[in-house]
Amino acid sequence: MHAWKVCWRVDGASADLLARWRQDGRLQLTDTGETIPWLCPSHPANLQYEKDALRELLTRYAVDGVHLDYIRY
Repeated sequence: MHAWKVCWRVDGASADLLARWRQDGRLQLTDTGETIPWLCPSHPANLQYEKDALRELLTRYAVDGVHLDYIRY
């Protein structure tokens, strides 16, 4: 099995969680300063969040590989 992980995307997150992430500066900003529904890859908590998700995937499932989609920033 080859897992496909979309990185940084937060589709389906609750309004409360998005508001908390926005307040904590964890969402990406556009060139005009608007937040968009993507976690900012340069925020240390977001990097840890992604690493923890991958660690869980690798320890819970017998995957043969992982494709990290949208990893670029």
